[in-house]
Amino acid sequence: MDKYLIYQIGEAILLEVGGVTNIIYPKGADTPDTLIVESKDGRYSLKIKAV
Repeated sequence: MDKYLIYQIGEAILLEVGGVTNIIYPKGADTPDTLIVESKDGRYSLKIKAV
């Protein structure tokens, strides 16, 4: 069985299974193909692009 992570950022839910990250949005949500996450202090940012 693969390890998996599920976490939520805003409306998006990120599901990571076997090293592949899937971005899941609720129905009717604005769905950009890129999700940008920034740390609270602004020093780090992570950009995830859906494929």
